[in-house]
Amino acid sequence: MTAPDGSNHNDPIQRESVVGESTVCAWSSKTEEPTGAKTRGHFRVSLAPVLDEKLLSNFRTQMNIHFPFVVIPPQATAAALREEMPFLFRTCITAAAQADPLLLRQMADDLMRYIGDRMLMKGDKSIDLLQGLLVFSTWYQYYNHNNPQVMNLFHLVTAMVTDLGLNRPIQPAVLTPIGMVVDAAQMFHGRLVNQGIQTSDDRRALLGVYNLAGQLSSCLRRSDPMRWTQHLEDCCNALTDAAEYPSDIYAVQLVRLHRVIEIYSPSLGLMTTSTLPIRSFMNCFEKDLRQYQGSLPPSLAGNKLLDMQIHSAYICLFETIFAVQADIAYHRAEALHSCLNHISELFDSLDAIPWRYLPNLTF
Repeated sequence: MTAPDGSNHNDPIQRESVVGESTVCAWSSKTEEPTGAKTRGHFRVSLAPVLDEKLLSNFRTQMNIHFPFVVIPPQATAAALREEMPFLFRTCITAAAQADPLLLRQMADDLMRYIGDRMLMKGDKSIDLLQGLLVFSTWYQYYNHNNPQVMNLFHLVTAMVTDLGLNRPIQPAVLTPIGMVVDAAQMFHGRLVNQGIQTSDDRRALLGVYNLAGQLSSCLRRSDPMRWTQHLEDCCNALTDAAEYPSDIYAVQLVRLHRVIEIYSPSLGLMTTSTLPIRSFMNCFEKDLRQYQGSLPPSLAGNKLLDMQIHSAYICLFETIFAVQADIAYHRAEALHSCLNHISELFDSLDAIPWRYLPNLTF
């Protein structure tokens, strides 16, 4: 069919997508109608296989380092990942397409439609959806100005963790309701897909939710951090003992850092209910953070990404102090001076990171 302007709308539109330092020519704007069970049919934007591979490679080598809670196996090809974990695959290549804003927006719109159809209309529950939601939420700043939905996505993440049974240890079997007795939990939540955590991917995903909750709480100040439990501690220990990937050690340390921040979280009201002087409160969290730094494994020594997270934690906790009235003006000035030092060190760590990694930082 030829439009009045002479263009042929039945032909796929060939466009150039700038990815990293290379330019890849791809059939990226082909529109397809949903085809029911076929996953690819849910996405209107279809990419050439060579671009799929390039975007996945960029995500694996340049972005995954910033979010170790979802691991893309090094041997996984784009075709294999698309077949086994279609939503996760799509979120990875969408995040990696951030250098092309138009393509990114089209692909993110596709993801939103897919989430609505699979999760809300069909009630699907899977680790594929959970991992994909984590990736999509973590780099949502690329798309947030078009459709600010990061908190809604986070609520879907926490709901998926519950529906998959990952938020608690494996529970003992419950007797099947007899006669007219109704299983209210199943009626409202649906049948559990899993009975507790079973794989390392499950553990990483749960810890990723805890990490994301901490990030949203400290950055946006509109939600409370996820509370620490023995179940989370067990997941950390299991990942550390297994050490399947070097990134697992980094993931566990990020979680433990947020654990320190959670203890002093404003949501707990420590500064508003405590009679401790500001200097004493400051000494407490500085001591805890120094102990955390002293416990880091040698493999993370000099890791500038982790250094940035640590200095950010200091700044976050100093903000808690500045929110209350100081008993002694000198102590408030002392806290401000220490905070400014950590801000300076944060920028020093940021400056030490290779420039090619900077656009891929999470929010």
